[in-house]
Formats: sequence, C-alpha cells, structure tokens
Amino acid sequence: MKVLKKILKIFFCVFITAIILLPVSVSAEATPISLDGYFDDWNDKPIIYLRYGSVVPEQAHQVKEITDDNYLYMYIKMATRGGQRLQNYVVECHFNGSSNVDKHLQIVPDTPKVGRITVYDMDGGYKAVSQDGYVVRGSNSDGKTSDEAEFKIPLTEFKKEGAVGIENVSLKIPDLGEKYITFEIGSTGPYLGIALCSVIAIAATFVKIRGRL
Repeated sequence: MKVLKKILKIFFCVFITAIILLPVSVSAEATPISLDGYFDDWNDKPIIYLRYGSVVPEQAHQVKEITDDNYLYMYIKMATRGGQRLQNYVVECHFNGSSNVDKHLQIVPDTPKVGRITVYDMDGGYKAVSQDGYVVRGSNSDGKTSDEAEFKIPLTEFKKEGAVGIENVSLKIPDLGEKYITFEIGSTGPYLGIALCSVIAIAATFVKIRGRL
C-alpha cells in the first residue's frame, strides 16, 4: 500500500509539472503570424481604425498588430471606397511617450518583386529591415475588396534607438490617419503569471493530500 501511495505521489507531481510548463514553452517558441499572403492568421486580432475625420466605415483603413519575442507583425487593409491603394507609406515611430519622431520606417509594396513588401529604415542609410511581407491588391472602389498587406519589423529596430520595451513605442502612418498605433505584447508574461499562481495553489493542495496519505 505504501508503494502505491508513493507511485501516486510521483505521478501527481509529474502531471502537474507538465501542465504548468507546457504553455510556457509553446508561447516562447511559437510565432503568432505566418507571413504567406492569405491573412487568415489575423482574423481574431483586434482592429485599429485609421481615418481623417471620416465616419464612413468604408473610408476607414484597418490596422492589426501583434508581437512575439523578436518581431512586430502588422496587417493593413485599405479602405474599400475612395480609390486608395497601399503606397510607399512612411511610418513615424515615437519612443517612450515622446512627441518627436524618433525613427522613420517606410513600407514599400511590390518590392523586391510584385506582391511582396519591403520595410526600409529611412534613418539608417535606407537599408531593408524586412523583405518577407505580402501585398494583395483589391479594387478599392467596390465597397468590398481593397489592398491588404502583412509584414514584420524586427524589434531590434526599436531597441537600438532607445525605446524601453515595445509597449513604449507608438507608431503613426500620416497617410492613413491621425491616430497612433500602440502594441499588444505577445510574450510569455501572462503564461508565467498563471503558472506561478498555479504553483502556489497546487502546492497547497499537494500538502493536504500528502498529509492524508
């Protein structure tokens, strides 16, 4: 009977440890977005609407974003009316609440070839920081289809310019609207917090069970 109790204790510990640690490793290694030009990974992400004084939904541009440990991923869907196509738009970067523009990036569609997107650092010798984005063109006038794009920017582009964490970075795309874009943090932080709480609760339960055994 004592041997059986010891086996049950060991099994219980291993099982709980696996439950706690698995989400952390998955979150740390997984990439939230696959850049492939299909945009289906963005379906459940919150939308930021960019516009200039217009309240007509068809004239608002949609932006979505998410980060992992290495990249900021962005999605843009242009307004479905107004004839606006995704062009070589400048992205103004503001760090740590500054009202000044601390860095300029540029989104260049159909580069290095048609259907792709390159992001350039305008303040660093106009060097490409990302070349694996996609753009799919729409009519931009039928009220249904419009240009869609997805691309990524290395987080190092912000860190080396003095931003203290991506949560302290805000972006503005003047050609699309006057609203600033802030960021959702896709890190292991929430999982680790849950894990620590779980450890405390499970430890208390284990002590009780051990006392009964």
